[in-house]
Amino acid sequence: MRTAKTILTVIHERGKQNKPLERVYKLLFNRELYLIAYAKLYPNNGAMTKGVTEETIDGMSIQKNRYDY
Repeated sequence: MRTAKTILTVIHERGKQNKPLERVYKLLFNRELYLIAYAKLYPNNGAMTKGVTEETIDGMSIQKNRYDY
């Protein structure tokens, strides 16, 4: 599996070139992508704002987002 940094670089480059992404569903199984996203989100002021559910970013955990296939 490619590293999250490599994946994000590819996504960024394809976006700059207006190229579509394919088979991105598989990326949801890359735990490192969630950790990078969390690191970018948690310092934001809006991170503690409730969304559709009552959950906020502080309720995120590795165990909660874990899938065993």
